[in-house]
Amino acid sequence: MRQMRFGRAGAPMMIAATVVAVACAAAAVWPVTASADGALAIGRPDDVSNHGFAFGIVSNVANANQASDQALDLCRTAKGASGDARKVCQVVQTIHQQCAAVAMDPQKGTPGVGWAIGGDKKTAESQALAQCYDTAGSDRRSFCVVSASMCDTGMYRETGN
Repeated sequence: MRQMRFGRAGAPMMIAATVVAVACAAAAVWPVTASADGALAIGRPDDVSNHGFAFGIVSNVANANQASDQALDLCRTAKGASGDARKVCQVVQTIHQQCAAVAMDPQKGTPGVGWAIGGDKKTAESQALAQCYDTAGSDRRSFCVVSASMCDTGMYRETGN
């Protein structure tokens, strides 16, 4: 029977093998990054005052199709929205390294709503508020608030074991 012994001459080989093994183990659990997308889905019936409004926003999802599906699902299951609003949900835009914002008058029975896509959060929010002001009417403009905003960083991260 042949035995292998590592003395001084074999030490560099053992160190190299250990480094390779540790690097492979780290690579197996290290987060993987890839391009990512987001989406905005809106459910806006003809009469927002009587039927409300629904929305769904997602960001940093693996691809545009998954982002659209997830945003649409969030819109269709929005808890505070009416069935009429949820059933007309549709994806209005996918985003990549952009921001989406939704603004509305939180009082039920009011028409103020707006949404926007912008290059940064501040731009998206201010454009969504401007739309809300336009639809709210002069007596409700001051009640418009940003309800949600989200930015897609363009980086999808996945971890696992």
